[in-house]
Amino acid sequence: MIHKIENKNNIKLKSKFNFFVQCLPKLEPIVAKEIQNLGLKCFISNEGGVYVRGNILDLYRLNLWLRCANRILIRIKSFYINNFKKIIKKLISYPWEIYLNKTNTIIIKTTCKKTKVYHGKTIAQQIIFAIEKRLGYKIYLLKPSEKLDNTQIIYVRIIDNNCTISIDSSGAHLHERWYHTQKVKAPIRETIAAAIVYLSNWDYKEILWDPFCGSGTILIEAALIALNIAPGLNRKFAFMDWKNFDEELFYAIERQKQPFNRQPKIIGSDISEKAINCAISNAQNAKVNNIITFKQQNFFKTIPVYSSGFIITNPPYGKRLNIDSAFYKRLRKHIEKNFLDWNISILCPPKIKSIFSTLSFKEMITLYNGGIPISLLNKKSNP
Repeated sequence: MIHKIENKNNIKLKSKFNFFVQCLPKLEPIVAKEIQNLGLKCFISNEGGVYVRGNILDLYRLNLWLRCANRILIRIKSFYINNFKKIIKKLISYPWEIYLNKTNTIIIKTTCKKTKVYHGKTIAQQIIFAIEKRLGYKIYLLKPSEKLDNTQIIYVRIIDNNCTISIDSSGAHLHERWYHTQKVKAPIRETIAAAIVYLSNWDYKEILWDPFCGSGTILIEAALIALNIAPGLNRKFAFMDWKNFDEELFYAIERQKQPFNRQPKIIGSDISEKAINCAISNAQNAKVNNIITFKQQNFFKTIPVYSSGFIITNPPYGKRLNIDSAFYKRLRKHIEKNFLDWNISILCPPKIKSIFSTLSFKEMITLYNGGIPISLLNKKSNP
């Protein structure tokens, strides 16, 4: 139980931090609900994320359990700035050794708006100088493309001369799940897949089918949600290299929640044999292959075996396979003929969404997947 862990580590857990949970724009309410389900208070910002205050245990839990977040930052310093030298003065006394204990390489990402101090390279040089003065050894500034396994990322945001310095606790992007070793062309991000499962209001007691399953991401994320399996298992986080990392505490909370003893019925199909093989491999990696049935089949030649259920799918579109509106018109007709009694969630290009207006689809959200805008359309089953 969490309270037992807190009693054992009472001194360490007294320290509080300000966290900023980054996510895709429009996913803030979903991420906020996830955070609240972990027992933490939060509020949505206008910067593409959610603010949270918590201790080191909370930091571990956020990274382990948030399915729709991009990364978790710790706000380490905020101050007014009107010249470069002030950066050194504010940062030289900060205990950088907590975060740079096992590395001498960092990446600094800078955003500057409406400020006198706007040159990103000079800002980075001042930060490096301050850190080296504090630590007493050479620090190497890398480009994002040069990132090494233990490179620490620092974020600098200067808006209206107000400077905020944050440090990344996650490392690799949180959408990079442990199971996704096989991919098809232009896969959907795991964070988006989890979000659309939430937005579909799928009940794990109902059948879930993805007829264009690709590498199985939507189905695997649905299975992890239904079974209460943490999305951050079996991966490395940046905070594991910090001086204050408590390995015993981390693995204690990793083992806290046991998977639910559920047997949801989840089905995936795709016309591509390669996609099905990828999906099976990923489901095996995630250890959910026992509750997902995969089959190679053409959706347009399929009639429903079950009278109702949920279809949640990301059909091929746009740059992926040069799909045009004719494909979606065909898709609408097939749904209209065979699946009106199903709850359906479809991702599609915004310019295509009007095709589904005759079937009473409701637009839930528009996001960007790999730089391509996609709209989520939901249709409830006929009463």
